[in-house]
Amino acid sequence: LEGTFALAAKVRGGGAALALATTDVVMLLMRTMAQHRLVDAESLWHTVAGGSGSTGTPPAGAAGAGCLNAPVLELLSQHLSAFYGTKNCRLNGRLVNALLERFPVLGWCVAPVLVQSVAGARDAFLCGEACSHLCTLLGQRPALGEACARLLPHVPALGSALCTIVSRKGLRSKHLLPPVRLATVLVRTLKDEQPAMAHAACAQVAAAIVAVRETHGHAKALA
Repeated sequence: LEGTFALAAKVRGGGAALALATTDVVMLLMRTMAQHRLVDAESLWHTVAGGSGSTGTPPAGAAGAGCLNAPVLELLSQHLSAFYGTKNCRLNGRLVNALLERFPVLGWCVAPVLVQSVAGARDAFLCGEACSHLCTLLGQRPALGEACARLLPHVPALGSALCTIVSRKGLRSKHLLPPVRLATVLVRTLKDEQPAMAHAACAQVAAAIVAVRETHGHAKALA
């Protein structure tokens, strides 16, 4: 898995064919580890969320359910951080999207990296990629947990990041579309299960989005 990610992040040539091949390999490896419970996404999420007394690292030589939780989480966090923050990282955004779509509980384990990258990625395009990836993750409704339990801890930081990015000077309308779309998806996701939180999130980002529409109202992308 580490070698495949390293190849995807460094190779300059290959284009769509290489991106598809590396995505397929990563999905196969992740699916195999999940089927044999070498990675247990549920227990890993409880560990990351603080719902378990475990450190997430099994004893030396341990085997069985979740024995690769810690190294896989570290590997995914490292490569996602590099994708959003490192110059010349060749990792394909579609690989990230596929990972979040097929393994959404694992996606919530690395959600802090995504949320931080909404406004903290290396450039406006990558900020938009983080927004799009979070939209994909929010779209996997069963993985949100009861009453959006996996989303709730991230709502304040996500609202703050959205305000920061849409208020940033000099952005073009195409760069503003992903955060505006994410804000809409966030509120819609929360409104049924957590109406009070949805109202708070809406109020947090509303002023910034209204300002965007006033300055970029002519743009078809934001129509």
